[in-house]
Amino acid sequence: MRSNTMTDALTGLPELPIKVSKPLSRREVKVNEYSTIHIPARDSLRKLSTGLTVIAILTFNTIPHSICQSYIEPPFILMCLIVFGLPHGAIDHILYYQVYKEARPMTALEVAGSMSPEATFFESFGNEKNSLSISRRLKIGLFYFNYFAIMTGWMIGWVEFPLVSFWAFLATSAYHFGEGDLNYLRHSILISPTIMYFSRGFFLVGSIASAKPEITLPIIASMTGLKDASSLIPQANALRISCVAQSIILIGLHILAYKNNFLGLSEKQALTNCRQWLQELGKTTLFVILFNAVNPLVAFAIYFAFWHSLGSIVDEILYLKSRCNDLFMKSKQLSHQRDSSEQNTIYVHDLFVFYRAAAPYTLLAVVGMALFFILDPTQAYDGSQETLWSKITEIKLWSIYLVSISVITGPHMWVMKLVAAYWFPRGHDYSHAEKYDIDPLGLESWAKDWIVGGGWWWGSRKIKQG
Repeated sequence: MRSNTMTDALTGLPELPIKVSKPLSRREVKVNEYSTIHIPARDSLRKLSTGLTVIAILTFNTIPHSICQSYIEPPFILMCLIVFGLPHGAIDHILYYQVYKEARPMTALEVAGSMSPEATFFESFGNEKNSLSISRRLKIGLFYFNYFAIMTGWMIGWVEFPLVSFWAFLATSAYHFGEGDLNYLRHSILISPTIMYFSRGFFLVGSIASAKPEITLPIIASMTGLKDASSLIPQANALRISCVAQSIILIGLHILAYKNNFLGLSEKQALTNCRQWLQELGKTTLFVILFNAVNPLVAFAIYFAFWHSLGSIVDEILYLKSRCNDLFMKSKQLSHQRDSSEQNTIYVHDLFVFYRAAAPYTLLAVVGMALFFILDPTQAYDGSQETLWSKITEIKLWSIYLVSISVITGPHMWVMKLVAAYWFPRGHDYSHAEKYDIDPLGLESWAKDWIVGGGWWWGSRKIKQG
C-alpha cells in the first residue's frame, strides 16, 4: 500500500487516496447543505451576466456624466479588475498541474527510466520523501519556465516593437475572448471553430476600439508610442458596422441551419442548438447596446468582468471539480451525501476556495502593473523632466493596464488551451490532445536532469547507473 501511494504521488497522475477521518454527522451535513447555495451552470450564468450588464448600463446612463466620470467609473473599473479580471488568471499554475497529471500518465519506474542513466538524484527514487520532491520540482519548474518565458517575450515585444505588439495583442485578445465566449458551442459550430472565435473576438475588440475614437485613439497612441494613432482606425464607423455585421451573419447562418435542420439531426438536438445560437444573437445585441451606451473603457470593463472573467472562473472551478482536484477535495468528501450533479454545480464554499487560492497571484499582478507604470515599457513619454506623479493620467493608466493585460494574456491562453484540450471524462483517449503541448519551449527534455537534479552545480554528485 505504501509503494502504491508513493507511485501515485510521484507521477501526480492517478487519483490520490482520500482520507476521511470519520463520516459526516447528520448535523454537519445539514449545516453544509445550508451553506452551499447553488450557482448553476451556463444558462444561469448567462442570466446573471445579463442582469449585471443591464444594471450597469442603466446606472451609467441615469447618473449625471460628471459624477460618473469622477466618482463611479474609476472605482468600478478597479473593482472589475481586482474582483474578476485578475483572479480568473491567478490559478493558472493549479490548472497546469492538473493538466500535467493527465498528460503524463507515467508510473514512478517510467519516470525514472525516462531520465538519463546518470541523472542526479537517481538514487532518491528509493526514498519517498526525495521522490515526492523530484516530482514536484519537475512539474513546477516546467510551468514557471514556460510561463515566464512567454511573459518575457511579450515584454520585450512592447519595448522593442510596440506597434507590432499592439496588433499581436488585438489578434490574441480577439481569439481568447471569442474562444471563451463560444467554446461551449464548439460541437455545434458549422465552420472552423478558429474562424468563429476570431469572428466573435473581432466583433468585441473592433466595436470597443471604434465606438468612440476620441477616447480610444489617445490610449492606442500611448501604447504604441505614436503621436497620432488615427491612421490605425481610419474609418471608425465602417469598422464598427463591419464588426457587428460579420458576427450577426455567421450567427444567423447557424440559426438558419439548425432551425431548418439541414444536418438531419434529431429534432431535440436541432432545437437545442438553435436555441443556443439564438441566445448568442441576443448576447450580441446586448453587447452592441453596451458598446454604444457607455464609455468604451467602462464597456470593456463590464464585458471583461461580467462575461469573460466570470465565465472563466466558473469553467475553471468546474474543471478542477470534475477532476476531484485537491483544491476542492472538501466537495469530494461531501459528494456521498449529495446527488450526482455535485461536480457540475458551484457552491458558495467553492468560490471561497477559489478566491483564497487566487489571492497571492492577484496581489502579485497588481504589484506587477505598478512596476509597469514605473518602468513605462510603452516608451510613450517625450523625454521631459516631469515628476512621476505629474505623468499619471487616465490615458497613461489605461495604456499600462492594457499592456499589462497583454503580457499576462499570452501565457494564460497557453494554459487555457491545455485545459480545453484535456477537459474530458476520466479514461478518455487523450492522444489527439498531444498537439496542445504542455512544454511549448521544449524544456522537458533536459529539465529532468537540471530542474530535478539541481543544475550544473550538482554535476559532481551525478552517479553512474548500476
